[in-house]
Amino acid sequence: MQDLVARVRLTALWAALMLLYLYADFFSLFPQGHIEEIMSGKMGPFDVSQTSLFLASLLMALPALMVALTPLLPLAACRWATPSAFDVMTYGSASAVPAAPRKDRRARVSDTISPPGRWVSSW
Repeated sequence: MQDLVARVRLTALWAALMLLYLYADFFSLFPQGHIEEIMSGKMGPFDVSQTSLFLASLLMALPALMVALTPLLPLAACRWATPSAFDVMTYGSASAVPAAPRKDRRARVSDTISPPGRWVSSW
């Protein structure tokens, strides 16, 4: 019974991850000019090619595959496949984020840190 509960939780987490990716992809197409940029051959920091589209489709298919495989695999294989698939998803997602210039990175950090007075006074 405990094994079944763990498998259902893992399946639900993989389904949630897949839906979060769909949500992010859907809203990333809203900024004006983004679709035109993709059509011109750029997808974020990468050039659009058959290889990049194939790798992106594999990365997006992995959570759906894990939703199906988590309840079906034997326990030993599930214990091996889940962290491996998660590592692939994490590495694939992190490698798609472009590195910001040093000045840009410092400005973003300072913009997100709010002075204590701002949030204390709002109580």
